[in-house]
Amino acid sequence: FIKQSINQSLENVFNFHTLADMNNILNYIKTNNVKRACVIGGGLNGIEAVSSLRSLNVCVSLIEAQKSILSGQVDLQIAQWVASKMRLSGVLVLTNKRASNFVKQDSDTKVSYVQLDTGSMISTDMVIVAAGSSVNLDLIQGTEIKTIEGSISVDQFMQTSIETVFAGGDVCRVKCMMTGQFFRSTTWADAMLQGLCAATNIAAAMYGTATRAYPGMVGLRDSYFFGKDFYACGKTIFDTAEQVQIITSIDDENIKKMYLQDDELKGFVLIGDVSGLSEYKRWYSTRQKVQKSYLIKTA
Repeated sequence: FIKQSINQSLENVFNFHTLADMNNILNYIKTNNVKRACVIGGGLNGIEAVSSLRSLNVCVSLIEAQKSILSGQVDLQIAQWVASKMRLSGVLVLTNKRASNFVKQDSDTKVSYVQLDTGSMISTDMVIVAAGSSVNLDLIQGTEIKTIEGSISVDQFMQTSIETVFAGGDVCRVKCMMTGQFFRSTTWADAMLQGLCAATNIAAAMYGTATRAYPGMVGLRDSYFFGKDFYACGKTIFDTAEQVQIITSIDDENIKKMYLQDDELKGFVLIGDVSGLSEYKRWYSTRQKVQKSYLIKTA
């Protein structure tokens, strides 16, 4: 149900989204003796791709159009910390750059160079596109399923505008538990809970059993790259005008950063040492007043 735009005629250009994508990439690396790769997109998917490629001793160039990697996930300080770790691992990190063209040799079906919008060329054996995706609304054209801003609209029971059709995961736009605003759901944890609610409510419709309402998107993002756990929850990027207290602990191996407003934990980022995660999640989801001394101590 999710579509990404790549040129299917180029045999060494891959998406990075599904298990089938992973298997195709691994098989191509193994059978073509890949030494160099370009990854387009510096979000969590892109960084996971880069980390996996480096574990296979592939030299990697990461191309990100925004001024920093993880631009939708963390603030500039954390983004620069992660980028520095990637560079120490031998990754060429190119920010504020766009891939403008795939260059191949005459009738060849393989990309030999990725051309940037600056005109620079990066030599590569394969390209992985890990930037962005959209809901394939073509599959529901002609139906009565309603959409909102390019995603499927569902109610609190994950039911679409058609009574017998339920949806969950990346295709949906759901309410945030904390703000009440609607967002496209793109995290594994939320997708699992939405699927559970949808399945429960399908069973309820069929057998008259109890229903289960979806409580709302928690906004927890988790990942693992370059040997480090990553968790981000809630709001982790603030405008300079916003009144927010930040408690930070950063060293060579770990980051803990917590964002508070009116003694409530509005968001946090943990990289490396993720101790305290369950406590932070509880404070965030319950809006309980935070013990600042505990946060400072654990940071």
